[in-house]
This record gives sequence, structure tokens and C-alpha cells, in this order.
Amino acid sequence: MSERKKRTFNFPDLARALKQPMKTAIAAMLSYLAYKGLHLPHGYWAVISAVIVMQSNLGRSITTGAERLMGTAIGAVIGALAVGTIGVNAWGLLIAIALTMALCSSTRLQTSQRLAGVTASVVMLIGEGSAWRSGLNRFMDVALGIVVALFVSVAWPSRATLDLRSSLGKTYQDLHQFWLAVISHLAEIDNKGPVDELKRQALLRSQINHDLVADFEREPGHHDPVLSLLVESSDRIRDHISGIDYSARTMSQDSLFRTLDEPFRTVYAAITGAFDLIEADLRDQPGSALPDLAGSLQKLDLEFEALRQSGAPRAFGTEELLRLYSFFYRLQQLGDELHRSMEFANALDHLK
Repeated sequence: MSERKKRTFNFPDLARALKQPMKTAIAAMLSYLAYKGLHLPHGYWAVISAVIVMQSNLGRSITTGAERLMGTAIGAVIGALAVGTIGVNAWGLLIAIALTMALCSSTRLQTSQRLAGVTASVVMLIGEGSAWRSGLNRFMDVALGIVVALFVSVAWPSRATLDLRSSLGKTYQDLHQFWLAVISHLAEIDNKGPVDELKRQALLRSQINHDLVADFEREPGHHDPVLSLLVESSDRIRDHISGIDYSARTMSQDSLFRTLDEPFRTVYAAITGAFDLIEADLRDQPGSALPDLAGSLQKLDLEFEALRQSGAPRAFGTEELLRLYSFFYRLQQLGDELHRSMEFANALDHLK
């Protein structure tokens, strides 16, 4: 019988896992108390809005709150206009919801268009006497919920900066595995992972990072550019590894690049060391010694030039020679970009 891994209680991890649910619950409770205290007839909309607006970080909460408020305003106005011009009937409801959602879509409020359609429907169907009064009430309810949610977000903040830094740590781990899987075609590395799946995962992680950059740029306060630079650098690293993969898949049976086996392996080791160091910096952990990435690339360049000057490549086919040149060029680009990433990651010390 295989032994089960022992699970240890980790209070910091539990606290992080419970933070978002607790913040959302507190915002809902405060919204409930607020609308009850203000005697709002349909104030439960404030609670619903607070739950919707409470996102994983302050920047995203600000964005969601603004979009929710604008969508509500659009739905309330169109619903009231539909009641006054067409009346409360099936055609009026159809036209009001269609116009509301179309206007939200054209003003880049796609995330709020369904809730805006709900608002238009409620204004038309709830029967509070005046449709304009009903629209104003819905707007005030939603605004109350948004204000409460943002208050809780500010009082108990979850910064997008920290989320982005954590995501970048996972990004460079994924890129590291992507690199090892790609180079396993040419080197004796036991990491023949699913290259295409790792590439797809890197692309998905890039989208997450860009969304988080947009979030933290909306948050108040100073926005350090280093994290954005790391996101851009990680995208270029992914592209360089993809280019290396294109050459490496067809080079495993080639002989020409084997003549540079030793300097290539030195570069492989330096690249792996660079990934290890970047990941350690992003986790605020002590890393290994600084890899001599520049030195290994320079040695490879000298060896490659000596090989070229010797005329030995003429004995090999043109396609094999072109693959080697492409591989060599991409490897240099990857090394240069990793060197930049190491500098950026090292500059994150003051963001601890």
C-alpha cells in the first residue's frame, strides 16, 4: 500500500484562501445594514451589487464598480423611456432590453450588459408608480452596494501588485518547464513534457498577467514599472522558446550542431540557472549564484565563429546549416532576454 502524503496545517495559506470570501460576506452584510437603515424598499440590489463588485483585488473592484454603475444607469434610463413611449408590454420589453444591451456593447461595457438588461426589465415591470423614480431607486441601490464594496476593498486591501507578482512567479516556472521540454530534444534532459500544452499554458498565463497589469494601473498610488517590464519580457521569452522549438524538433538527427555540443550545454545550464534565479527573486527567496549567462553566450559565439571560419559547415546540407543558424540566433536572443529579466526581478527587492 502506498503511503499517503502527510498534510500539514498552514495558517497563512488558509488565511489567504478565506480572505476573499470574508471580504465579500462583510460587504454584503454592511450593504444589508445600510439599506435597512435607510429604509430602501428594494435595497437588496445593494447587497447584490456589493457581491458582484467585490473582486480579487482593488483595481478590478474599481473597474467592475464603474462598469456596473454605468450599465445600471443605461438600463434605468432606457427602461424608463420605454415605459413612457411604448408602455409596459412585450414589444416595449423587447425593444428596451435590445437597446440596453446594444448600447452597453457599443460603449465597451460588455461585462455589464446583462445586468443592465435586468435593470431595464425591473424598471419596467416592478411597478413602483413612476418609471423614472424606479430607475433612480435602482441606481441609488446599486451605487450604495458599490460604495460599500469599495470601502471594504480599501479597508482590507488585496493589491493587484501582489497578485501580479505571484502570477509572474508561476509564469517563469511555466516558461522554465517549457524550455526544458523543448531542449530535451537535443540534450539529455529528462523532461520530455507535452511541448504544445506547455506553450498553450504560457499563452494563457500571459493573458492573466496583462489583465492584472490593467488592474494594478487602476489602483491608487505609485505604479512601479518593473512588473510591467517583467510581463513584457516573459512574453518575449515565450516567443524565443517557441522559435527554438521550431528548430529543435528537426535537429535531433543533425550532426553539425553536435560539433558545438560542449558550449551549447554550457549555455543550456546557464539558461536553467537564470530561470531558477528569477523564480527565487519573485518568491522573495535566496537564489543560487548568478549564472554566467553572458560569458557562456560569448564562448558559444566564439566557438561558432571558429567553426564557420574553418569551413567545416560546407560539408553539411544547406537545410541543416540553416537550422543551426536559426537555433543559434534564437538561443542568443533567449539568453539576452533572460539577462534582462534577471535584472528586472532583482529590482523587485523594494516591493517585498
